[in-house]
Amino acid sequence: MRYVASLISAIAFIALFAGSALAQTSLPVAVELFAEGGGSFMTSGAWQQTVPLAICTPTQTVVCPAVAGPYATANMTSSFSKTGRFALGARTRFTRHDAIEASFSYSFNHLFLRASGVNPTTGQPFTESGSSFNRLQLVTFNYVRYFLIRSRLQPFATAGLGSDHFKGPLSASAPAEGLIGGGDHFQLVWNFGGGADLRLRRHLALQFDMRDYMVSQPLPIRGTAQSITPSLGLVYRFQ
Repeated sequence: MRYVASLISAIAFIALFAGSALAQTSLPVAVELFAEGGGSFMTSGAWQQTVPLAICTPTQTVVCPAVAGPYATANMTSSFSKTGRFALGARTRFTRHDAIEASFSYSFNHLFLRASGVNPTTGQPFTESGSSFNRLQLVTFNYVRYFLIRSRLQPFATAGLGSDHFKGPLSASAPAEGLIGGGDHFQLVWNFGGGADLRLRRHLALQFDMRDYMVSQPLPIRGTAQSITPSLGLVYRFQ
């Protein structure tokens, strides 16, 4: 719920800022649609977590408990594949310099999870791994500030909040199996970056941008992953 509250607060702040700026200008509102593609380069994370070392396999004669022991404190690491990304969005310019943007992006980042530690019962070291979540969906709302608006090349800076959603097939062994089944949730993401629009025609522009996303990892994995996303696309402006 705290993520939802943060997102609502951010949207309300942007709406208030936009309303104030719009009240100070008599310019007509311009709407832009854009489509872009590029890469998604995500970093890894590390933490410690108590995990069950045995996962019971049910049969016709065996009923498994909710969680099987024994337990151990494991050193956990997560990493993501580097992959392609595409995005669609709309932008409203309420002044020559200011805009609000909503976008949806989709990438194929595959998560790899590794657990290592010492079995407290046998004293033997263990290492287990698994993988999952080969689709990442991002919905974000950004404020965009443009510079050099009278030239064909219009650089901009941007920042915003949104939500991430990991989804995909699971494949793991114990104890990683018990840690990668909770990614089908919406969580908080924030981003910042910049780029430039190069006007090709009156209504058409080429757009390049580089954004840094801080993405909440799939539950119950802790922490955030950083995703750098260089992109190139086209913008069509209605006015």
